Amino acid sequence: MCNDRRVERLALLAVLTCGAGCLSPADAVDSGASDGAGPAPSDLEGFRQHCLDGLNAYRATAGVSALLRSSQLDDFAQAGSVELSMDHQAHQHFVTASQNGTLFSSGFDGAAAENQGDQNGWMPGPEAGAIDQILAAMIAEGPGGGHHDAIVMPGYHKVGVGLLEDSANRLYFTNDFSP
Repeated sequence: MCNDRRVERLALLAVLTCGAGCLSPADAVDSGASDGAGPAPSDLEGFRQHCLDGLNAYRATAGVSALLRSSQLDDFAQAGSVELSMDHQAHQHFVTASQNGTLFSSGFDGAAAENQGDQNGWMPGPEAGAIDQILAAMIAEGPGGGHHDAIVMPGYHKVGVGLLEDSANRLYFTNDFSP
């Protein structure tokens, strides 16, 4: 059961990981990753793996152990991306789950963080470019940046990846982290 102090900390963490606002295309930075080895456009699982690989590549440079994907956190993150695509309010799914006490029955174990972003012009291709750009912008915040710190938190060992493309080729991206 969630107590009020824990809910306040989780809500604050959700806001901090988003900073002053979630990423827009203007915030995106080209990661330079274009080796052509990404997944086929119709391969959601491949894109999820591509995201995990990007997270873990950066964690390795920071000397932090690799994350493992959790199917339960994937489901939670996917629901977060769906909600973001509908209401365009970052972290609403996460905050609602923390307030109604369902967060820690959704795959999180004692702590939780969420990164969300979206990208116009999502064109699935060999480089999985929008995923790379969103991750690069989050990483570029550097230490003290909420997105960056969630990615490299040594205590996080599991991640959920939620990706959704809408009819206008906009990618909605959610990563949920837990010990």
